[in-house]
Amino acid sequence: MREISQRFNAIGWIGIICLLAGPVLSGYAYAGILALAVRTAANPYTALYASTGNSWILMMAGLAMSLLAFPLIVVGRTYEIRTPMSIEQGSNARTEPVLDRRI
Repeated sequence: MREISQRFNAIGWIGIICLLAGPVLSGYAYAGILALAVRTAANPYTALYASTGNSWILMMAGLAMSLLAFPLIVVGRTYEIRTPMSIEQGSNARTEPVLDRRI
């Protein structure tokens, strides 16, 4: 019986960071646009000078990060298959991966 384990490499960790940071970045940009809309509704004369600034760019960057997160997580895994001899020797044994590749 073989034991198969997987770990994230650098690409996988970047995917996890994108999965968490993408929606936060988009939410921050959306909050800026919403605050501008509320200020404009309170005083319509300020609509002439209203500027969303970089909110749309931040929102698109958050969307791109969210969409790229899942492929990066899938690609960024390293599999390690251990043979029965290394399993029988316990956790103190030095394990050499039989197969170590990105899928």
